[in-house]
Amino acid sequence: MKGWIQNMDLYDSGQKLTKDIIKRFENILGLSFPDDYKEFMMKNNGGTPEEDLAYGFIDVVTNKTNDSDLRELFVFYEDEENDNFDDIMRIYKSMVNEKLIPPFFFPIGDDSGGDPLCMNLSQEEYGSIWFCDHELENSETGYLAASKIANSFTEFLNLLYEMTFDGDEDD
Repeated sequence: MKGWIQNMDLYDSGQKLTKDIIKRFENILGLSFPDDYKEFMMKNNGGTPEEDLAYGFIDVVTNKTNDSDLRELFVFYEDEENDNFDDIMRIYKSMVNEKLIPPFFFPIGDDSGGDPLCMNLSQEEYGSIWFCDHELENSETGYLAASKIANSFTEFLNLLYEMTFDGDEDD
């Protein structure tokens, strides 16, 4: 399926973002987001998909195909004193401080099991999306074990498919 970036219905999204607001967050973080992610966030600012959406990837631990779902995409809040659990800045700072992810990984969402989805903002893998297993760590780095899902945010959105109750995807 193609085109989820235009067709995904979300609820619990944050307030409307502008280029200036996103630039302010980039300056605070010392990171730069890819254009496709910025465009998505200006349109939606995170949220929970109305449909049950899933995606597949090759699990770095088992080297086999695995599937997961998209529970929510995190939100940028201008009020730094908020107490929202989906606050992307709070989640990022917490995960970096707890040494769960490297500083160039940016959590953009999670699955229903609490596994974060991160955008890699390093020069080598800029904009790629990764599944981070919250129960396993990389023995070399100590960070969460991470499996690459897609080369870009748009590619990730295009991998999403609607789950049905019997576990089959809709065609």
